[in-house]
Amino acid sequence: MKRRVLCVFSLIFWLIILCTILSARVEQLMMPTVEVEELNMPLPETSISADALFYDELGMHLYKTAQGFGWDTGMRVYEYDGFILDDGRLSQLDYGWFILYATRDLRLGEEVLVREEPYLYMDDTWVAIYPNGVPAYSFASDTMTALAQTDTALLVSAPGADYPFMEGRARASIETEKSFDYYMQAPDSAVYSLNDLYRFMNSILLLALLISLILFSIAIWVRCCKLSRERKKNRWALVRNGFLAALVVTGIVLVSQWINLPNSLLPKTRITDFSYYAAEFSALFSALHDLAGQGGAAAENAVRYAESHVILAGVVVLAGILLSVGKIIFGAWRDKIRSKPKPKHAAW
Repeated sequence: MKRRVLCVFSLIFWLIILCTILSARVEQLMMPTVEVEELNMPLPETSISADALFYDELGMHLYKTAQGFGWDTGMRVYEYDGFILDDGRLSQLDYGWFILYATRDLRLGEEVLVREEPYLYMDDTWVAIYPNGVPAYSFASDTMTALAQTDTALLVSAPGADYPFMEGRARASIETEKSFDYYMQAPDSAVYSLNDLYRFMNSILLLALLISLILFSIAIWVRCCKLSRERKKNRWALVRNGFLAALVVTGIVLVSQWINLPNSLLPKTRITDFSYYAAEFSALFSALHDLAGQGGAAAENAVRYAESHVILAGVVVLAGILLSVGKIIFGAWRDKIRSKPKPKHAAW
């Protein structure tokens, strides 16, 4: 009875440690980065671009950042309601830090990381999707060029683009004609970064490795519970499995830190919102396939890279399952061999 209680307690303890490790990393990954504009002593005519507006099912929002207090430490998101929207500009603003762009959609009260100097720049390729058709466009930078185009998508080369990628800033860099009510509703376009797509696929491979390590740790637990039935007889086997468990835990910690899912491809609330991923990647890869058919080599390379990494991730998870099951079966086979009585030899 004591042995069973100890086995169950050790599993619960391990699950608590695992959840703590993963939740801490998920919190880091989900924290958005924002670009702000500071207004110290704004005048009545002081204004910022209406590209700073964020949209959700409740309408449009203008956000500020301010230092949190109490349990909510760090820079937090607060809404500012007193602005006036006129001719693509926002005026009647208070002092403070107004959020211009963010790596993903924001939630009130959440902690954010403010992008500060020195700024980082990185060559990138963007996929702009316009479900209602690609409008007439121009680029904010002379270095930006269109690599391929379909009726509803545009492949854009963006050398020296700001890092990290922020969809609102990228959308503003692809200048299109705006109607008088353009800012009264959410944008009808979406912009994605291929650099972020590559990072996401690399992290998918690491995530598969993490799943395999977790499964193998459970196999070690099962094996140790079996060996604990005869602790004295199996003490060295328990020591070996304990050492192996320590290595696996170290691997889980390291791999979880190496996973670097790009914020721009993560959902607003839960990182496990699979319906969000299905909708986003369905639209993105549909556009990439069409752009590849129009001679977009960057789109074709991205599709091939993603497909190969998804297949490889499946292989890694399958290998982890087989290795975990194999450890349990092999351990049971060894126990069966050891439990057989040794044949007695006739005395001379």
